[in-house]
Amino acid sequence: ADCADCAEGPSGAHGLDCARGQTPGRARLFPIEGGMMATAGVSSDMIGGPDLCVTGMENVIAFFDSIQHQSGVRMVEMMACAGGCIEGPGIASEIDSWTRKRMVTAYALQTAAGFPAGSLPPPSPAMLQVAFARREVDLPEPTEEDIRAILARTDKVNPSDELNCGACGYNSCRDKAIAVFRGLAEVEMCIPYMRERAESMSNLIIGTTPNGVVAVDRELAIVSVNPAFEQVFCVRADDCLGKHISVVMDPAPFEQVFGTRETLRMEESHLGGSLMAAQSLFYVSVRDVVVAIIDDITAEYNRGQAIQKAREETLEKAGRVIDRQMRVAQEIAGLLGETTAETKLLLTQLIRQTQDKELSK
Repeated sequence: ADCADCAEGPSGAHGLDCARGQTPGRARLFPIEGGMMATAGVSSDMIGGPDLCVTGMENVIAFFDSIQHQSGVRMVEMMACAGGCIEGPGIASEIDSWTRKRMVTAYALQTAAGFPAGSLPPPSPAMLQVAFARREVDLPEPTEEDIRAILARTDKVNPSDELNCGACGYNSCRDKAIAVFRGLAEVEMCIPYMRERAESMSNLIIGTTPNGVVAVDRELAIVSVNPAFEQVFCVRADDCLGKHISVVMDPAPFEQVFGTRETLRMEESHLGGSLMAAQSLFYVSVRDVVVAIIDDITAEYNRGQAIQKAREETLEKAGRVIDRQMRVAQEIAGLLGETTAETKLLLTQLIRQTQDKELSK
């Protein structure tokens, strides 16, 4: 008999996979609490008998912690999943655990006729023997001072700071600190600490950057400014928070970024032209705000304007020099022309007088 004989079919009407294509034999009860001992033919008296069934990791760990105080125990069936395999992580079923247990039990009883007592050969003695080697790992035990020092490295100074969220994989912050002491974990495995550290670093950068930073909401109300913004625009955060951005800046670029959600880079003058700023505006969808980073370039702008003015003045002076040189050249040329003409006239007269004297002889 196999799963095909089950009234619910090979996978059951509710998606319970009975044997995954194999013939389970006597192990049909294994998925439920006490199923392993029932398969082995061990007494199933779980109340006063010497055999115990412990399921769930927490219960298993608790049993091992108290095993030295247990007496009269002969056999312990342990299962990591609370309730047995029918409560395992691979079970994707909406039916409750009690119904699943009844289904497994009913299936085992229904198909028990296919495996009468004595139908399977007894196991060999070698199968019933096992040798255990000592595999205990000697781990160092931290003192209370060591634990407190490790906890302090993640800003857990007081017991109230220990969130015990389990995000690191350990049940408590102390367990994780002990694991760090033993070299089994890292300090940075604390998710809340790393998140707070990242946020603190971001706040530190924004708070110390020389560039002004301002964030406005969809109503163009100022929701946050950094100290550099206060210094650049000569305002106080308490006075401008909640106010319309137009009290310090032109709101048009912010409206544009809210509409396009694209980064905008521009240069703009503020404070009546006394401040020239290079601005980068971008949209932050998580908070539905527009953030502007303002770089005060007034000094560079004024320096550029001065250089441009000096260049224009130099060109103007060069033009005046050229004009004066042209006038001088023209005056010199005019004087040379006059003297040349006078010289020619005098020489011509001298030649004629000389010729007249020669003819008169």
